[in-house]
Amino acid sequence: RVQSALFALRGGQLVAVEEHLPYLLGAFDRDGDGVAETLLGQDFSRSGFFGRDLRALRLDGGELQSSDLSFELPDRFTVQGSLMADLTGDGRSETVCVLNGRLRIYSGVKALYPSHRQLGGSLSVATYETNPGAMESIPDYAPFEVPPVATDLDGDGTVELVAVASDRSFMSAPGISPGVKKSWLAVIKFQDGMFMKGSIGGEMEVPLQGVAADGERLLFVASEPASVLGQGGGSHLLALPLAQ
Repeated sequence: RVQSALFALRGGQLVAVEEHLPYLLGAFDRDGDGVAETLLGQDFSRSGFFGRDLRALRLDGGELQSSDLSFELPDRFTVQGSLMADLTGDGRSETVCVLNGRLRIYSGVKALYPSHRQLGGSLSVATYETNPGAMESIPDYAPFEVPPVATDLDGDGTVELVAVASDRSFMSAPGISPGVKKSWLAVIKFQDGMFMKGSIGGEMEVPLQGVAADGERLLFVASEPASVLGQGGGSHLLALPLAQ
């Protein structure tokens, strides 16, 4: 099973609002105002880790309330490694999901863009037992992909999608070695009625483990994988200036 906790910043300290929640949690900005107002909870599945049951969560009088979703999401949606943003400029948010080396863009449940492989590549992996209590345990692994970022890179008033991409070795072992030979930032832009893919910055020989934008800069984290014994694994915060 999984358990999550919800915290609030009060008086300069993190205070637990709800604990032992039976969901994987993810917060999303569906209206594009820069604030993640939509909190979703996803159930755990022993087949694939991310379940099919999704709930909308909200605080009401200090208590967490759960309700059915008022909008549609694709079957492949996961609360980790996903983003909601208006990429086409039609005033409605699309859903972006990164899973198993592919990035997909949806309008509701309709697929708009399926990428080729090489998208994603995370060091964050959850290890779980598919048959707890059995004589011979069978572990499985679920990567927690880095969520893409929607930001205006070139100052033309239209947001682009920035996502982690990587070239991975066939010898990679989930939970032990990510097998990332090189990584870079992929850019996907909606133009002339279609999604076009490019890149920004150069290639790096270490995995990228975080992406953010503050209006002036594109920030990203490059992390060196730790050894099997847990040694090493330093991280570096890097930045690229955005057009004004």
